[in-house]
Amino acid sequence: MLAQERSPVPLLAVLFLLALALVGVRAATPTDGVFVNDGERLWPDGRLTVQWPTAAGLAPGTEILRVEGRPPADWIVRPHRLPAPAGDITYLVRDPGGGTREVTLPLRRYPLDRQLADNWPAILWVATLALVSAFLLRRRPKALAGRLLAWCSAFQAVAAVAWVFGFTASDLTRPACLASWVLSGAAYQLLWACGIHFALVFPERQPLAVRHRWLIPAVYLALPAIRPIGALAQRSAEAALTSSPVEQITPAVLLMAFLALGYRACAGTHLHDQARLVGLTIAVATAAFTCLAIVPESVTGEPLLAPPLQPLLFLPVPATIVAAVLRHRMLDITVAVNRSAVWLTMTAVVVCGYAAVVAVLSVLFAQWFHPVSSVAASGVVALAFQPIRERVQAVVNRWTYGERDPYRLANRLAQRIDQAQTPAEALSEAVRLIGAQLRLPAVAVELPDGTRITAEPSDGARTGSGRPVRPEPVPLTYQGAQVALLLVEWPPGRAPSSLDRELIDRLAPQLGAAVHVARLTADVRRSRERLVLAREEERRRIYRDLHDGTTATLAATALHLQIAQSALTSEQAGLRDTLGRLVAETLAAAEVVRRVMHDLSPPVLHELGLVRALQEKAITFSGQAGPAISLTADNLPSLPVGVQVAAFRIAVEAMLNVVRHASARHCTVRLTFDGALRLRVRDDGTGLPTPLKPGSGMRSMRERAAELGGSCLIHPAPGGGTELVVVIPVSGHE
Repeated sequence: MLAQERSPVPLLAVLFLLALALVGVRAATPTDGVFVNDGERLWPDGRLTVQWPTAAGLAPGTEILRVEGRPPADWIVRPHRLPAPAGDITYLVRDPGGGTREVTLPLRRYPLDRQLADNWPAILWVATLALVSAFLLRRRPKALAGRLLAWCSAFQAVAAVAWVFGFTASDLTRPACLASWVLSGAAYQLLWACGIHFALVFPERQPLAVRHRWLIPAVYLALPAIRPIGALAQRSAEAALTSSPVEQITPAVLLMAFLALGYRACAGTHLHDQARLVGLTIAVATAAFTCLAIVPESVTGEPLLAPPLQPLLFLPVPATIVAAVLRHRMLDITVAVNRSAVWLTMTAVVVCGYAAVVAVLSVLFAQWFHPVSSVAASGVVALAFQPIRERVQAVVNRWTYGERDPYRLANRLAQRIDQAQTPAEALSEAVRLIGAQLRLPAVAVELPDGTRITAEPSDGARTGSGRPVRPEPVPLTYQGAQVALLLVEWPPGRAPSSLDRELIDRLAPQLGAAVHVARLTADVRRSRERLVLAREEERRRIYRDLHDGTTATLAATALHLQIAQSALTSEQAGLRDTLGRLVAETLAAAEVVRRVMHDLSPPVLHELGLVRALQEKAITFSGQAGPAISLTADNLPSLPVGVQVAAFRIAVEAMLNVVRHASARHCTVRLTFDGALRLRVRDDGTGLPTPLKPGSGMRSMRERAAELGGSCLIHPAPGGGTELVVVIPVSGHE
């Protein structure tokens, strides 16, 4: 919704200017210094009460019953109809002791400098987020994560006005201050909406957001609407300015849930590290904010962490996002993330444990002095610290460094190899699993012929020339003979431990067996490809011999027989009939030879070439009241005969199926080459039947692709219809 193709800078500038304008309104509005908000909330307990001590002697908890003779709600319902006080403001208050009295306070200049000094964490957070988002937007202007971070910084700047400057009782009489508070609350909810949007699209758009395109716009519309809907349901003007527990907890729960879904969606891919580290940082910050601020304030009315300090919980988030967007290899900050997560978790455990033990001892042994309870609590926490730390360290290590149980990891590797469709895929999946589970920057298997199978975070598992920068070779053997090398690169700042060595040593035999099977399978595939190509070449040679030799001879023989027949006289009717029969038999034999030639190899393919032959077939099928078939081919090189024949037969069969069964209006055939010949046939017809029962044509297409070591997949096309994808490797171009 917020990340469109046009530059977001003008709208972002408008939001930052709005934040400055709200600050100006706050600075220009006189105040009496009676602060009635607690953090971001007004009326947190259903009453308008003084939250901070004031110079006039109004203690915290003092309830404001009337402002200038009117209930506080009247100033909200009719802000423009009631005259604002000029010099002094009069309140009817009820003291915490129960007494009721009137208090008149003078209006003074707002203490802007004092509020800025007292709320330096919020200002630091807003400035950090703005600078980091501006840097990322400049470095990656088209990155969706950068744009969302910039929008978060803009909404945070508007929302922080409520955090930093608070709300005083005299602000009820100022419509501009009421509007400023409402805008800050809406910006706060839009800030959470941006965070949820980020969780749905980083590091790539989740399937949930792809299937339900309305989800992201719904988040932006629903979160700011929670408070107005609640106010209407309660028929309360105060509720329009007061955040409810639902409004506070719902965005945090949604953010945590979508982060978890995004992490699961990226499991086993090259984006796994980015999703894990960014998700872990945001999740820890959100969980800390929920446990220390939202939940305690919703239950007891008081947060465990003072509101001015709460923004410090989120300071690591923008730095981690920048690192994830600008750096593909995230493991160089894994050590810092690991130690930070352990430190934050243990800090929360120690604080909560200490508070819990003190509370329990104080209740059970009320006659004890408080220092005795404190000493006992310190002892209990000290005794439990190390076991808890070891358990926390193990959990965090699994998140950051991967699986540490060699038996469990070996079992996963065996399952991954067993589930693979081909030995080559099994080897690629094995390398990818090792890199993902051990959190390694790069892993590669180097075969004796120089081929490398890599699993790098930048592009996933692939076969190519990639090599780790600082590899450590580990021999892979099978039945005592070395079959390959496993090249392992350890992340910066993390030296391999004895457990790391043990994991690699236990996985090496399985990898060696996988390499051996993959090599044998590749040898068999290459032998089969050579046989298929040799067969097609021999068929083409036979086709040429029949075309240039047998067919021409039979045609010449029939012509000479016809000439001889025409030279006979009427007295030689018997001989003329005999020659006529010979002519018919010769022409029939020529027709049989032509059918044999067609079965050996398509004549149109040899006469016109692959692309023009398919164009002729597309024109023929389109002219039979069928769909409009278009063909595109991108700079195909000279292909072996076997590859051309297989591609031609598969494409013709696919177009024939579209004409017969798809009920389509359009069909596209596309040929591309990137080391392998790729054929895509897509239509906009009725799609595949359910259940799908492959016929002889579909089996024939798959068999022709498999003969050359290729693949043939048929699946529903996005937006409707069916798509056929055929990949045929070409020797010498891999």
